[in-house]
Amino acid sequence: MLKLPFLGAIDALRSWLEFRRQVRTEDNERLRGALVALHHAANTTRSYLADTGTGDQARDRNRERELSQSWEEVGGRLLHLGDEGRDLYKRCFDKATYWADPFGWRGSERRRAGIALDKLVKEVLEILDPDERR
Repeated sequence: MLKLPFLGAIDALRSWLEFRRQVRTEDNERLRGALVALHHAANTTRSYLADTGTGDQARDRNRERELSQSWEEVGGRLLHLGDEGRDLYKRCFDKATYWADPFGWRGSERRRAGIALDKLVKEVLEILDPDERR
C-alpha cells in the first residue's frame, strides 16, 4: 500500500493535539484545585478574624495553625504557575508564616509583605480566573 508523506504529519499532528488536550485538562484541574484551596483559606481566615475581632473569643493557636496550613496549601498549588505566579505563591507562603506566629510580625512587615487578605485574594483570583475580576 502506498503511504503518502503527509499521512505521517497528520498522525503526528493528531498525537500532538491529543497531548495538548490532556495537558489542558490537567492544567484546568490544577487551577480548580487552587481556586478551591484559595476560597477555603480565605473563608476560614475571615471566619477566624470575625470570631476573634469581636472580643467574644480569645486567640486560638490551633485554628491559627490550621490557617497557616491552608495558606501553605494555596501557595503550593500556585507553584505550577511558574514565573507568572511567583510573587503570589511567595505571598501565600508569607501568609502561612504569618499565621504560624502572628505576633512575630510587626504591622509594617505585614504591609510590606503584601499579605492583606482581600488584596491577596483579589490578585490570586485575577491570575487563576481572569473572568472573576472583582
